Amino acid sequence: TIVAGLTRLQRARLHRAIARALEGLPPAGRLDALAHHSYLAGPFAGEGSALRHALAAAAAARERFAFVTAAEHVARAVELTDGAGDDPSALLVELGRDRRAAGDLTGAQAALSRAITLARERGDTDRAADAASVFGGVALWNWRAYGSSDETVIERLDDLLTG
Repeated sequence: TIVAGLTRLQRARLHRAIARALEGLPPAGRLDALAHHSYLAGPFAGEGSALRHALAAAAAARERFAFVTAAEHVARAVELTDGAGDDPSALLVELGRDRRAAGDLTGAQAALSRAITLARERGDTDRAADAASVFGGVALWNWRAYGSSDETVIERLDDLLTG
């Protein structure tokens, strides 16, 4: 009820105040909340702090094998990077890895496909190959049924090898 009565500006400032308070605490156990409040503070969080906190929270989540949480933080980092006009392809590769580890194969494939497309548009064949290699990595869950193949991925790999 209280939050509903606040303007967006007031909410953003409140999130900034919470994020600043969290920054003064020991890092253990606060990174998820810090990333959340920094993100919701928007531009009031300070230049780059929402991105920095999202990446730190994602790394901490990965260490505890919380890949769904890591993917959520990296997805926000992609949004922040993309919104700033920066190249999010490296973050998209991370997002693809996290989503794949979490069992979200469709989401992983979408992130990796976008990473490949962006990298190829920029002429970054190393990044495109990095994204494509995630498709073939060892995991508990396969991308597709046994004996089938993804012609689009094969075509992209062929392009990378010849390009």
